[in-house]
Amino acid sequence: MTTNTGALTGVNLIGVGLMRGTLSGNVAYNNGRGNSGTSGSGFSDSAYGNTWSNNVSYNNQFYGFIDQFSSFVTHTGDKAYNNGQRSAQPGFFSQGALNPSYINITTDDSQASPTQTTGVFWDGDTNNAYADSASIAGSTPLTDQGTGDTWRRGNILAGQPPCFQTAGSGGAYCLGGSATGGTFTANLPAANGPLAIITSTIKKGSGSADYTGTNTTYSNVDGTNLSYTVTIPTGWKLIIQSSGVMFVNTAQVVVFASLFDGVTQLQEAQITPAVIGSGNGSGFSLSWVINGDGASHAITLQAKTSAAADAWGIKNTNANGLPTMTFILTPSN
Repeated sequence: MTTNTGALTGVNLIGVGLMRGTLSGNVAYNNGRGNSGTSGSGFSDSAYGNTWSNNVSYNNQFYGFIDQFSSFVTHTGDKAYNNGQRSAQPGFFSQGALNPSYINITTDDSQASPTQTTGVFWDGDTNNAYADSASIAGSTPLTDQGTGDTWRRGNILAGQPPCFQTAGSGGAYCLGGSATGGTFTANLPAANGPLAIITSTIKKGSGSADYTGTNTTYSNVDGTNLSYTVTIPTGWKLIIQSSGVMFVNTAQVVVFASLFDGVTQLQEAQITPAVIGSGNGSGFSLSWVINGDGASHAITLQAKTSAAADAWGIKNTNANGLPTMTFILTPSN
């Protein structure tokens, strides 16, 4: 309905057989009040492809909106308030629906003793439901018993992170993490989950002065700026690449740069600069891949010289030529 029908009593609005209809700007109020049965929902849809927008359902005996064995029904901007007056019921109820969508809907119950305790309820016969709204309220904002369902907007579930249901599980797969102060910090899911976040990180030298050392066993080049600690989930890989320019000030001896994972050496570069002096040098490049094991890994760039009298050096004053380490954390089989 898109025009005002006036006050109606004892009239049902039923969508059975209505295909690809649009229902916009209607109000359902006090339906079924006083009935002893389960009649008296605000709006009901049992059809295919209907679009509901900006309708309001409040103080009704049972559900605010019910999608009953419907397919591809979309709710956009619909609102359900204080429904379930006979017994606690959800504002939006999906019963055996296929691909229902709920976009920017609103649910709330401002009564001293709320009756619309669930914002949205998807039953066990619902398939591929989708919700995206920041305004779904209730002691249980969303209950999902269906299959293949998805919801977004962190605060659908009381500030929890986005959830993506694993098909057929009757439950949801959520990003782990915390939501405080409006900021969500995600933990990485397993590689075989339905959602994976690939991250990249770059570490680079301080740029303040060249790095040097007379050590003949490996030690960190810069334990603050050229190191990276990360947990690599099982089923993921950490891809590492590091580069820089090494030099020797005194004599033409062999110097070394290496990647370490904790105390484990990953890869080494041996360099004999063709010309001595900090104004010269030879480039090095290191790369490695670490398979995820669910453990924390501390990756460092280390260096040493073959002769204590001849210090190793790594250039660290040119902003475009600093030593760098790049990391890509990615799911991989």
